Amino acid sequence: MTAKTVRLPQDIDSFSERTMLMCLEGDSAKVYLGEGDTVTEQNSISTSATKFKYSDKEGFNSHGGSVFTSGGENHDKEHYRQVFLNHLAKEMHRLFQKGKFDRLAVFVPQDMKNMVQEKIPHDILQKTRIISGNMAKHTPLDLVRRMFLQ
Repeated sequence: MTAKTVRLPQDIDSFSERTMLMCLEGDSAKVYLGEGDTVTEQNSISTSATKFKYSDKEGFNSHGGSVFTSGGENHDKEHYRQVFLNHLAKEMHRLFQKGKFDRLAVFVPQDMKNMVQEKIPHDILQKTRIISGNMAKHTPLDLVRRMFLQ
């Protein structure tokens, strides 16, 4: 991966500590490292263990031969969400132990905020800021602005 680096404009404060920004979207997280007056794209975090696996008939029930209702889809999505969050927590811990960041900012959809907070390793939680909102389609500069405004 060729890392893209963006320089912060003068109207945004520079980072006083190396700050990892993680923006969750579905079963992956975009990752950036803020350092000084730059933000650099890092490798995304995902796991193949969250790929949905359905057969043609799995999870469906037939009623009267014409109506179908979903059987286990919600359970499966929740299960895969937990699998991803467990993987994310392990990656956070690994990156922190390797000294890749001093602070962490995690951008999460509102409905995932509590789940994410519970999964963040305790040694990192006190250095973490969780920011609610669906920021998946935003630029790194948008994330930094949002982080400094809240």
